[in-house]
Amino acid sequence: MNFEFWIFIAIIVVMLIVIAISKRESIKEKEKSIYDDDGFLNPETFPIALTDHARERMRERLGIKSEKKMEKLAHNAYKYGTSARLAGKTLSKEILRIQAKNENSVVLVYQGTVFIFSKENVLITVYKMD
Repeated sequence: MNFEFWIFIAIIVVMLIVIAISKRESIKEKEKSIYDDDGFLNPETFPIALTDHARERMRERLGIKSEKKMEKLAHNAYKYGTSARLAGKTLSKEILRIQAKNENSVVLVYQGTVFIFSKENVLITVYKMD
């Protein structure tokens, strides 16, 4: 085979190595990230906290009296709740409307309830969906 062919093969091999290394670095950076794909802080690293207002609203609107149940529900809502990005068209519009009214917040819907968190994983308030 001719010399140009081997040069071409060498260039392809070098390019593949560079791509593989950059992908590996990208994966490492993603693993280090404290945020998930939706931009939320990982609740395992940054535990969920509840404001006194959120506790009152959970008692009043959801009928939950146990602190432990409140914390578990807040954690599950944060971890498994539906964001605007993952919601269907109608629910997504509603979540985006709520987020517009509550700047710098994370709005999630879980078990028919709206949970509004701060960007620092603090539950601010809850209410049932209409």
